[in-house]
Amino acid sequence: MAKLNRLYFIDEGVFSTDKFYSLLEILLDDPKIEPYFAVDREIQNDINNFLSMGLYDDAYNIQTYLYFFANRRKLEYITTSGFLDLEDFLQKATKYNEVYVLTQQEKVYDAFKGLKSKMPVLKIYSVRHRNLVEWKETEKTIYKAFYVENDKYVNGLNIDKIDYVYSPKYGYLKLEKSKAVSGGEGTCYKTYNGFFVKLYNKNHLNYVNLKKLQKMMEMDISNDFVLWPLDIVYYNNNFAGYVMKELKGAYNIDDMRDLGFRVGDMSPLDRYKICLHFLKTVDYLHRKNILVGDMKPDNIMVKPPRSVYIIDSGSFQIEDYCCPVCHPSYTEKVYTGKELRQNLRTIEDEYFPINRILFEMLMLKSPFYNKENIEVNEEGNRKFEYPMSKDNLTSMPMHLKLWFAMSDKMREYFYYYFTQGKITYLSEWIRELELFIKQKEG
Repeated sequence: MAKLNRLYFIDEGVFSTDKFYSLLEILLDDPKIEPYFAVDREIQNDINNFLSMGLYDDAYNIQTYLYFFANRRKLEYITTSGFLDLEDFLQKATKYNEVYVLTQQEKVYDAFKGLKSKMPVLKIYSVRHRNLVEWKETEKTIYKAFYVENDKYVNGLNIDKIDYVYSPKYGYLKLEKSKAVSGGEGTCYKTYNGFFVKLYNKNHLNYVNLKKLQKMMEMDISNDFVLWPLDIVYYNNNFAGYVMKELKGAYNIDDMRDLGFRVGDMSPLDRYKICLHFLKTVDYLHRKNILVGDMKPDNIMVKPPRSVYIIDSGSFQIEDYCCPVCHPSYTEKVYTGKELRQNLRTIEDEYFPINRILFEMLMLKSPFYNKENIEVNEEGNRKFEYPMSKDNLTSMPMHLKLWFAMSDKMREYFYYYFTQGKITYLSEWIRELELFIKQKEG
């Protein structure tokens, strides 16, 4: 009886799973199957990157498996552009009776699951303890935030009439009313000893925000680039807001963009370093199960040449306490006030503002820029019109010169996110930026 031709497309992370070689022996010994193997063409870059970072065991482990497959003449390289474009996979996989994708990454599963309707022979597995475990579709759940319908616990204050507040940690703090900065949730005032005080507007001066701040006071956040609340402040024993450090000598991203990121001795490469620092701070928060929520250029501050701070942390989503505000230009969807207060956001919701802010820092223009839609914050039609190839370009305006100054991978990350919604997660962005900066610095 003729054997079935089965293709195993193996994601790089699978090679480092516990005793993968034992599973491989099982796959090779099946008398009914003629196994073939494929990997992403960029795996060679992964090997080189591991070697350059001194991760020799990881590099040599992958090389050993690739040599083994190649010696059996059963190895194929497939171009996927970081699992963002699967056309090459579709074309090459059609000659096999069965196709197994082996991956440990949810991102890779999400990329391939859409092909099942086109390719009934496709199955997607993870590898656990020398076994293949089929990935299962999980239903997307909307998680509810802690919410109080009728707030009887906090008395609303008229913050315009407040000149002093009391902090249990720092004592009485006088507000410099002439240096007020207003935002969506409230107003910030300069006060003594390098502190700022944020007082909530009446509609945000509520029990939920009080409980959130109390939770934040208990959390271990030790990142100097996140302006975390230092203490809750009160007026006549009523909850009023919180106190935080003042950030001196910094510009928000909007101001930096208007200045073309040319402050002091900053170089074009510093923009990439600013992006890297920003992503590392967001990644720090995500690992603490904290979402920025109201992520926008006004809330990201740069102290030249490349220190990046995230401010307005009182609006962060903390555990089941929501982020009740948003900037429509920096959200993928339009939230209603009820949705903001009652539903929690997901990690995936953070990626629209992340991609848009990164793009605007590197390009100095909106991802939706065109001749009719020239302003960064102008909404218009959200259509991404930056080309992947230089072919057929009759001229190279400045914004395209900046576009093609990026690495191929960065352009792919932006292109596939803004045209198809395919997410490149922070770890990949961080690694690509680190490699790009290292190569440019020589």
